[in-house]
Amino acid sequence: MTKAPTILRYGIMTNGLVISKWQHQCIQLLEDSGIAKLVIIINKEDQSTSQPSTLKKAQNYFNKNGIYKIASRFLYTIPALENLKVAQCLPAIKIRHCDTQKKGKYSEYFFPEDLKAIESENLDFILRFGYNIIRGEVLKIPRYGIWSFHHGNELEFRGGPTGFWEIFRGSKTNGIILQKLNDLIDAGVIIHRRTYQTVFHSYKEHLQKLLMQSTDMPLQVCRQIIQNDLSNFKKDHSSSKAPMNRIPKNGKMIQFLFKVFINRLRFHYNRLFKQEHWDIGISNNLKNKIPNTSDFTNTKWLKLRKGAKYAADSFCFESNNTQFVIFEDYDYKHKRGSISLAKLQENLEPINIKTALEKPYHLAYPYIFQHHKEIFLIPETAENGSIELYKWREETEEFIFEQELLNVAGVDSSLVYYKEKWWLFCGLKDDLPNEKLHIYYADQLLGPYQAHSLNPVKVDPNGSRPAGQFIIENNVLYRPAQKSVKWYGESINWFEVEELNENAFCEKKIAEIAPHKKWTHKDGVHTFAKTSQIMVIDAKRRKSGWHAMWSALGL
Repeated sequence: MTKAPTILRYGIMTNGLVISKWQHQCIQLLEDSGIAKLVIIINKEDQSTSQPSTLKKAQNYFNKNGIYKIASRFLYTIPALENLKVAQCLPAIKIRHCDTQKKGKYSEYFFPEDLKAIESENLDFILRFGYNIIRGEVLKIPRYGIWSFHHGNELEFRGGPTGFWEIFRGSKTNGIILQKLNDLIDAGVIIHRRTYQTVFHSYKEHLQKLLMQSTDMPLQVCRQIIQNDLSNFKKDHSSSKAPMNRIPKNGKMIQFLFKVFINRLRFHYNRLFKQEHWDIGISNNLKNKIPNTSDFTNTKWLKLRKGAKYAADSFCFESNNTQFVIFEDYDYKHKRGSISLAKLQENLEPINIKTALEKPYHLAYPYIFQHHKEIFLIPETAENGSIELYKWREETEEFIFEQELLNVAGVDSSLVYYKEKWWLFCGLKDDLPNEKLHIYYADQLLGPYQAHSLNPVKVDPNGSRPAGQFIIENNVLYRPAQKSVKWYGESINWFEVEELNENAFCEKKIAEIAPHKKWTHKDGVHTFAKTSQIMVIDAKRRKSGWHAMWSALGL
């Protein structure tokens, strides 16, 4: 195997020596990483010699795409698309001005003298932030190709505008791909892919999210190259047959504006008048190795809380021949959760419900695991900016603080010992925890923990956020994760972990626990745990009420 370079040399392609703010962020992340260095800017100058008259500019807004152009100019101005001059944000970088030969309507070919000059830079890759459809020999010059963004799932949405048609057609998710270009149109080799939730109530917010959340994708690919992982470069090019989208005509644009308006009304109505109410269910149907919806057909619901409170994030453990359930005890009036504990009788009825942990900040997701016959707890303490470990004291039936594991705002932190290492899976509080998965690892339970080299290792609302207890069978690790495509906590997807080490992570979906039609709470399920005798889950229903409005308005 050819040894990868320790520092990757790269160039960028620009138009008129201008880049957008999100593009500059891509470059900044690469430069700060220490594994990539920008050595050349390949620029295409504006060939027009005269400025259009005021009348010509005005006429541009009175054509079949006029409403979209007006909205883009005055409604959808976002920070990510702010133009920056290369001379100011990237000083002292070599610039090569390269005109191109146009063939057909959009294809551009570089001239031989420019090809020779680019080749002399010994580039590992080029980021395309300018030019049109690039074809010809230039595609073969960089060692790992020319990389281009497409802010959409190419299997469904080709062309543009970015994020527009996903909202228009009601797609719950919006894909982003980074592709290595070839001579085909929108059919490059996909070297990195992500999926995000669509923001239906605001095109402006959605566009900002897509652009800024893609800025570390080139860095992720560079990390893989440095580790000699070139598997994505060996894949076949995209074979998508999806129709090519264009700028919307005025009729479509009017429909779009109306849809976004209705979506916004619905969004604010749900936020103010629809509150979540979670309940905890218990099943003793342990026949399946990996549980699915059918295993919870005859679930017993505990009905622990009502009104302005709910019980969620349920876990269970066995101590002194007694089954315990531990859960998040949320109070809408105080806008804060604590951790409560209940014993279960033989008929699975809860008794002796008490507060197990309470802080001046929000607590949730009391993750339970065992090690050397001792029981440990990791509650979510993201509001405190930490991941904390507690140990169960059987004599007094309480959890005692052990130590802080990590000084990060971990969301739904879940720890498992697998293949002689401790692996901590979590989201991060201010980094889309429903859509991004981060991993940390250590040789010992108490650490020190290190970040996985590819964090975030997964970006997909179909199964990133942890959803409870791992299962290990025949040395295979199975991970439950929340599906939050339609809404938060929609269902639990089970994944079989195919590869897990300090530099790689790969998994495949194998099963799902979705709300059952017999349940009273049918709007979501998002936490699973079990002992040798029982399994517990939580489920929610959305109902009208004033508690959510009080919380949303800060009353």
